[in-house]
Amino acid sequence: MAETDKATERSILILQFGRVLAPVIALAERTTPPTATEYRIAAATFRPDVDRWANEVSRFVQVGGYQFEHEYNDILQSPYRLCKRLGEFGRDTSG
Repeated sequence: MAETDKATERSILILQFGRVLAPVIALAERTTPPTATEYRIAAATFRPDVDRWANEVSRFVQVGGYQFEHEYNDILQSPYRLCKRLGEFGRDTSG
């Protein structure tokens, strides 16, 4: 099987990331603010999706048998921060 080029792989990763983010975006676009429980549920379901997507990113940043860790970390930094923040919103009882 022929290897896809990096531009195609990048486009696929972006599409996949949009799918991973869809439930979080739906939560953000609600007309009523989400409850702490809804944030906890979102965090619990979002994290495994990000982890699966991270595996795809890992394959993307491998070139010629070398793993480009800096690029891997740059790509995944924001999704994992979002996971953390969702969990924090779920624990916030002040609002």
